[in-house]
Amino acid sequence: MTAAENWPQPPRPALHTGLLGEIVSTVEPHTEADPTGLLVDLLVAFGNAVGPGPHFVADAARHPARLFAVLVGDTAKARKGTARAVVRSFVTSADPEWAENRNTNGLSTGEGLIAAVASGDDCRLFVHEPEFARVLRVSGRDGNTLSPVIREAWDTGDLTVLTRGDPLRARGAHMSIIAHITREELRARLTSTETTNGFANRFLWTVVRRSKLLPSGGNLDDETTEELGQKLRGVVSQARRIGRMSRSEAAERLWDDMYRSLAADDPGGLLGSAVSRAEAHLLRLSVAFALADTSAEIRVDHLEAAHGIWQYCRASAGLLFGDRSGDRHADRLLGEVRRSGSKGLNRTEMLDLFHRNLTSHQVKALANSLVEKGHAEWVEGTSTGGRPARYLRSRYERTN
Repeated sequence: MTAAENWPQPPRPALHTGLLGEIVSTVEPHTEADPTGLLVDLLVAFGNAVGPGPHFVADAARHPARLFAVLVGDTAKARKGTARAVVRSFVTSADPEWAENRNTNGLSTGEGLIAAVASGDDCRLFVHEPEFARVLRVSGRDGNTLSPVIREAWDTGDLTVLTRGDPLRARGAHMSIIAHITREELRARLTSTETTNGFANRFLWTVVRRSKLLPSGGNLDDETTEELGQKLRGVVSQARRIGRMSRSEAAERLWDDMYRSLAADDPGGLLGSAVSRAEAHLLRLSVAFALADTSAEIRVDHLEAAHGIWQYCRASAGLLFGDRSGDRHADRLLGEVRRSGSKGLNRTEMLDLFHRNLTSHQVKALANSLVEKGHAEWVEGTSTGGRPARYLRSRYERTN
């Protein structure tokens, strides 16, 4: 991230809400992991461990605490894997059998996911994907079934692959995904197709960074870890007994306000596509926070905590997708303009970028669209006789 960009404000109420907040607050001084990344990872894992039984019904659709999230590091040293290791230690204490048998690493094909979730009588599957860039690469290949199966897994859990003589099916799967990628990898790999076809909007996009430097590591004692793990074990056990959930009257009024605000948030472009399931994400997050309190009723504090997480993820998506139009040519030009630094690109360089497959008029229209959106500006070069050359330069360079 550049200094000119606004990093999302930490979702402070959520970081201190209930047992999950207590775990994050206890761990935070002893790890370099981003506390928001810790909480999001914990929410995803907790929701999977509890299972599909507790749920809220909206528009005839069941919404359990089934969450998908991508932790996007500002650099390769954002300590995304550190967050996963910390969370795993707690959920392993809470449910050792689930941690041993219903956790898997890596996403490759839709067939592989269906086979993994269909094995045995337990419908739960927690997937950790440390190389999400690879997922984006393979999901774009012709015939790869990963993207549609992931979308089905988030929606209903009824998974089907019909591209074979004996179709693979799994009904009622309760799958949760936590994935890792750097911002640079994301920008290079995520296509407009994956964003607009609904793949991207199933995920909570969460930017993370190293929170501090601990040269000697943390000093969280085993006794504290075990104590919190046992608390979590009790909560998971009680939460599983909950069925259909409801909201308190006060939470219903707050939900109405939040829902209307989210419905009005339509930024367009790739960002608009990436955040278009805001209401469903907020609902599922509120279910998770209520379950962490072993409550069948979603209260105001649960909804406020959920909203804080969503706001952070919405702001993260703004950083990641806000300057991408969905037009691959415009996005490519903007990327090259930024790489050119303070020098910018002249007309010939822009034409060469597209190997002269676009006309001069088309390239000029792309450049002007970036200027109109505030991403770039035209600057006059030094005249060497005749008309001065014009360069297209990133607006960020003007302020640095």
